[in-house]
Amino acid sequence: MKPYLTLFLVWFGSGLGAFAGSVAGNAFGKAGLFAGGLIGGLLASAAAASVAARLGWIPRESRTAAVIGAVVGFAIACGLTVLNLGTPVVALLSPALAGIGVLLGAGFARQP
Repeated sequence: MKPYLTLFLVWFGSGLGAFAGSVAGNAFGKAGLFAGGLIGGLLASAAAASVAARLGWIPRESRTAAVIGAVVGFAIACGLTVLNLGTPVVALLSPALAGIGVLLGAGFARQP
């Protein structure tokens, strides 16, 4: 298991997905911006967790729990980011919660 690589992959992937989704959603106004960021980040965090499992960075049998952890972590990150829109540091650091969620999900799935 490679926890640091997994953490950074999901952190970067979910942040990039949220950015791309918000750029695409911006064409539909302010609500589209937020919805696009949420949907893009959720899809990207789930995809990044699957990639980490495919690369063998987390156990393949833990993939489902890791994806759930990533999605829950990113959902929490979205809430934190919306509450702190005036602070760009929060927007950069909060996607790390998706990476932490992947590691927690993979860890819980491995317990007997």
